Amino acid sequence: MLEEYNIKVKCMHWNGLNKFFWPSPRDDVSWYNDDQIMCLIPEPLAVNKRSVQIEQQFWEFIMGKLDK
Repeated sequence: MLEEYNIKVKCMHWNGLNKFFWPSPRDDVSWYNDDQIMCLIPEPLAVNKRSVQIEQQFWEFIMGKLDK
């Protein structure tokens, strides 16, 4: 089954509008096909000790793709 998926992604969890955090104590790792990836983004920026957010231009791009 994993042969069908070729991109391994360590996923963050959503914690509000453009706010994310790393799950703990275990990582959330998933496998995806090439066509399931929208874009690569720069490392998210820290909002506080636990949360980060994506640069606004990438956030708007992603939200635009999800609205379609």
